[in-house]
Order: sequence, then structure tokens, then C-alpha cells
Amino acid sequence: MNSPNILLITTDQQRWDAVGANDNPSILTPNLDRLAAEGVRFVHSYCAAAACQPSRACILTGVYPTIHGVMQSGAGRWVPSSLPTLPGLLSAHGYRTVGIGKMHFVPWDALCGFQRRVIIEGKYAEEPDEYQAHIRDHDLQGRVIGHQTPGFGKANKAMVSPLNPEDHIDGFVGQRSIEMLETLIAERRLASRPFFAWVSFCGPHDPYDPPEPYASMYDPVKVPPPRRADGELDRVPPIVREETTAFGIEKLNLWGIPDAEIRRIRALYYGNVTLIDEWVGRVLKLLERQEVAENTLVIFTSDHGDYLGDHDLLWKAYLPCDADMKVPLLIRWPGQVPSGTCAEFSTNVDLMPTILSAAGAPVPRHCQGFNLLDPIKGARPPRREAFMFAEPNKWRYRDVRWAYTRWPEQRFDTLYDLAADPHELNNLCFGVKEPPLQARLLRDKLETWLRSTYGHAR
Repeated sequence: MNSPNILLITTDQQRWDAVGANDNPSILTPNLDRLAAEGVRFVHSYCAAAACQPSRACILTGVYPTIHGVMQSGAGRWVPSSLPTLPGLLSAHGYRTVGIGKMHFVPWDALCGFQRRVIIEGKYAEEPDEYQAHIRDHDLQGRVIGHQTPGFGKANKAMVSPLNPEDHIDGFVGQRSIEMLETLIAERRLASRPFFAWVSFCGPHDPYDPPEPYASMYDPVKVPPPRRADGELDRVPPIVREETTAFGIEKLNLWGIPDAEIRRIRALYYGNVTLIDEWVGRVLKLLERQEVAENTLVIFTSDHGDYLGDHDLLWKAYLPCDADMKVPLLIRWPGQVPSGTCAEFSTNVDLMPTILSAAGAPVPRHCQGFNLLDPIKGARPPRREAFMFAEPNKWRYRDVRWAYTRWPEQRFDTLYDLAADPHELNNLCFGVKEPPLQARLLRDKLETWLRSTYGHAR
């Protein structure tokens, strides 16, 4: 078999349950549902880091933040040039490599191993990228939702975009992806070189700003309600209150937003997801129309999730939990990957070894992830636990029964028994003189893993 084309599609801030196939009949994602039906749907897939830049660095390098050094977004620190990147390794292996959309690299226009980039850096980007040029050239500056929009803070960053879908940032990413993929497919036919394309949508990251008709697609009354319990945030580290009661430029208080407002926000978030789903469908149809779908490995995932009102919070990263760290993961490779579900506990450091293995390229010894094709094909049993990082100084352990987070600087633990408390609402470490035995056992396990993780690249 010829080396496969590889298409990695990512979104920004999409929860695991923001896909219809992931047990959510309320959201319309027919194209992602089809991808799930034709490939493998992971039921325990997580980001290795809870914020944009650290998580994307994990995808790019196949190692945890302890190794790549990107501990939080916006700090100006990026992966060292000595660390191999996924597109760089694929370029060296004979692939044409292109990144399309938000990458969040430092500097913002760095190649990081790609041969080409279509640079569209995100909803809050100030850099002169392709989308900013498009908005300027079409005199649309006043129609883009952002901090400058009147009432933005009062609306909790959730407002209907007045743009048409094609001028919305995710419509723009989708259109440029179609154009670039057409070029890559033509080049493959001429030069017999496979391609690796990373298509990176900027939504459904806030602002929750779908244009019509997506903005009116969901009745707020009918979207699933948030999962929260009275007083639960009193049972987590005090720093969470500090971070979430005067949040961001607008100094928003995220605690106790009324249920009706949360449902309105969720409805707009769902609209952003469905807009992206339509473009995913167009990309998949292009592969079929150009007769390359059968030899293209497609992977869909997101960099992290979103609380969406769960735990009385919005956005991500201050309280590690499934809402912000469990993400969709769908893999389709016709003739190579059987359809179904996979019980592997995966994190996105696994993407690099999986993609390199599919390409027939060597996997660097320092890579901390695992080839996900092995459990899919039955070559090894699935892992039953996952370790994760949340900025800053929050380390999380998750298995089928337990969710545990160690906050070393806060001298605080959180422990949830998922059998009795599947939505992580009752911290069993709060209000007790000694942490429960299970918390102490998991703390030891987490610290052992951390020591081995730091030592892995030495």
C-alpha cells in the first residue's frame, strides 16, 4: 500500500460531548457522526494539557509540558528548536506538509516543521494573518465579535455574528482548507508524494459567535442544562474563586450565572460547532470527489474542552475536570482501521506516534505517547488510565472509577468517585482531617508518573 495521506482536523475548545455520536442527541453534527460511524470513536480521550498553547505543543511534539516547556498560554515560551516536531519529521520522511488555520505557535508565523502554512491565528488574533487581511479588504472590521463589541462582557462573550457564514473565521478556515487540499491532491498526482495537512478551526472557542442560520438553530430551552451543584466551588482551592470572580479584561464573575443565560450561551456554542461540522463534511466530500478518501487517514480532535456552565464556570483550565479536558477523538482509515469504539485512555501526546507509525516513519525514542493503532487493531490491550497537566501546577489522574487532581502549590487535593458522582460535583478531599486512602494512593501514583515523565527524556 502507498503511504497514506494524513489529514488531522482540530477544533479549539470543543468538549467531548459536543459531538452527536458521543451520546448527545441534542447537537447536530452529521458529518462528525458519519466519521465516527466509519472509523473509531474513542470513549476516553483527553487533552494532555488544558489550555491552547500547551496542548498544541503536546500534539506538535508528542511529549508532555514537563519536556516541551510550554506551561501556559500567552507566556511567550515555545518548544525548543532541538525538539523534533510532527510536521518536521513527516517532511523529512517525504511528505508534503501544510498547516491551515490556528496553530498558536511562537512566533505566530513560525513554520515549526511545516513546508507551508495558511496562517489564521484565531478569534482574538491581532497579528496581520490571512483572516485579518480578508476582513480589512472587505471592510468588515466592525462586524467581527470581540472585546471591542459593545455589550461583549455583559453578554458573557456570547453574541450572534452579523457576518455571513463564509466571512466568519471558521467559514474562512474551511474555504482555505478546501483550496489547499485541492492543491495538495494535484501535487500528489504529479509527484507521487503523500501529504500531511493539519486543518485547525478556530471555534467553538469563545466568543460564542455563530452567524445565522446557525445562531438560531438551537432552542436554549432544549439544550442540555449545565451540571453543577450548590456550593461545589467552595470545596475546591481558593485560587479558583480568585481566577473566576474577576475574569479577564471585562472582570467577569462566572459564579452563579442564571440557568437561562447558560442555556443561551450553550445554544450559541452548539451553533459554532454545527458550522464547523458543515465544513468538515465539505472537506470529506472533497476527498471522495477526488478519489483519495480510501488512502487518507483522517483524525479529528480538539485541543481542550469548555465548562459551558458546568461547575458554575465558563471556558477552561482553572478546575481540571472532564468538561475541559475530555475531547472528541475520531480516527478513520479505510481498510486499515475497523469501525467501532475504543476503550483506550488516550491523550493528545499519542497523536504524533500514531501518525508517524501510519506513515511508516520512525517514532523518536523520547516520544511519550503511544501508537493508538495498536489497541484499535487488538495488538495490545487498551490502557485504563490517563495522566494530564493543567496550567499552572495542576496534575490530574483519571481512570474509569476515579478522578484525582493534585494542586501542589495550593497544598490541596480533589478526588471524585465517578461511580457515585460521574460529573465531579462532590470533592471527597474537602472537610476531612486526612485525605481519603484512595487520594493518598493516587497521589503516590501521580508523583511516580511525574518522576518517570521528567526522566523520560534525560
